[in-house]
Amino acid sequence: MFTENKILFLQAKSPVHAGSGNDLGYIDLPIQREKHTGYPKVEASSLKGAMRERLESVGEKVDKIMGSKNSGEHAAAMALSDVRLLFFPVKSLKGTFAWVTCPAVLEGFKDAFELCGGTSTNIAFPRFEDEQKVYCGDDCELFVKNTNLVLEDYSYTAEKRTEVTAFAKKLGTILSIENLAKKLLIVPDDEFKDIVELHTEVITRNKISEKGTAENLFNEEFLPAESILYNMCFARKDFKDKESSAVDIMNRFEKFFLGDDAPLKYFQIGGDASLGKGIVKATIYSAQ
Repeated sequence: MFTENKILFLQAKSPVHAGSGNDLGYIDLPIQREKHTGYPKVEASSLKGAMRERLESVGEKVDKIMGSKNSGEHAAAMALSDVRLLFFPVKSLKGTFAWVTCPAVLEGFKDAFELCGGTSTNIAFPRFEDEQKVYCGDDCELFVKNTNLVLEDYSYTAEKRTEVTAFAKKLGTILSIENLAKKLLIVPDDEFKDIVELHTEVITRNKISEKGTAENLFNEEFLPAESILYNMCFARKDFKDKESSAVDIMNRFEKFFLGDDAPLKYFQIGGDASLGKGIVKATIYSAQ
């Protein structure tokens, strides 16, 4: 049984392509998405593989916490959930870009937060009387005029809320993002769904043959840089090493993220590593 848990935040520092294979649409290489919402995600297996590769590259022995590569030889003492989207960056007419989210995404994050032992003492989540309105913090820097703002091709009228400011400042402190409260925008669920489907980064590339000639063009989809995601990390005692408790396993896992030289403070996930894609900054947080 997994008895220790923490929230892991990932901030995309370059576009991320966690691919789902070929698709019948106009995008040849789409990103992974949740089936029931269509929101971008990263499969737990992709995250686990990226972490293992990074840790092994610096000489860490990770079979105890990640499980052995040979199935059944050593069960993993750590479990990772899928990585879910929390804030999506969208170009803004004022303030360069906004971090956009919606009530449904925040509700999912709240569930994960509470599952990991979090309470309103740690983070007070905003409440919405009308989920069809657009909300922002008191210090929002996105307004073009009065309470009007423009994101991509969308024009909104936003309502300032003090609890949005408090929520964003708390998360901004955790993530070391000073301007999160000034850029956070909470839009209706349907608006958010359209935004994350239509405004990912799509790059057209040219496939080169072995002879060095162009063969054909193809489109590849990326989660934009500055996207902020989260997942849940769970630990249990190691069944082979009876002296390694769940707390010991989690403490060892946590050390991979802490300190300037920590191997998982920054790591690469997804495809196109040779093009500088998939660089993420990781922040592990204890909600207990």
